[in-house]
Amino acid sequence: MATNQFIPGTDDKGAEPQDWSSANSFVLDAAGAEQVHVPDGGWILQAQFVRQGPDLLLVGQDGSKVLIKSFFKFADPPDLVTPDGAVINGPLAVKLAGPAAPGVEAQAGPAGAAEPIGKIVTVSGKVEATHADGTKAILKVGDPVYQGDVIETGPLGAVGMEFADESTFSLADNGRMVLDEMVYDPQAQAGTFGASIVQGAFSFISGQIAKTGPDNMLINTPTA
Repeated sequence: MATNQFIPGTDDKGAEPQDWSSANSFVLDAAGAEQVHVPDGGWILQAQFVRQGPDLLLVGQDGSKVLIKSFFKFADPPDLVTPDGAVINGPLAVKLAGPAAPGVEAQAGPAGAAEPIGKIVTVSGKVEATHADGTKAILKVGDPVYQGDVIETGPLGAVGMEFADESTFSLADNGRMVLDEMVYDPQAQAGTFGASIVQGAFSFISGQIAKTGPDNMLINTPTA
């Protein structure tokens, strides 16, 4: 497998970007970059995001690899951008990679977790949550979900969730999303909700939070 050395926005000689489609392994450098341009438009959305010390490794389902050097050295890591315009922002990439020292695998909520922000109401096929502490859980109806969870559905999977403000969210097969934030005061029926859709079809029915103002609900997608 060939490995090509690149600085974002240039080829290995500092010239214009070359065609990356003929190779399947790249090394990019995040130092000083607000954006890191990665090859191909689709596979990054399905890739595994892996911490390797200060570096971020992206591993595609077909074995393609992109190593982004020094990605985790910065307080504000750069966004990952594909040629077709898909964007995985830096904070989302950090969440997908998980913590530097993940806990052991679990079948329930993360140890010492804060209050759940919602629960699973429907499940079909395989649905998995990776909690903010790195532990994993195979989800079933009635299980809680937490702020920071990465929710993934398998090829035949689908999941429906209901949140504390009575909003509902459904994610179809081969989906991946992050529950970024939920703050809700049931007495005031006010708060904020944020989620990032990495891939997959989804539907959303807003609850009490949206009634206090549309800006309080934020759904991010790679092309938004």
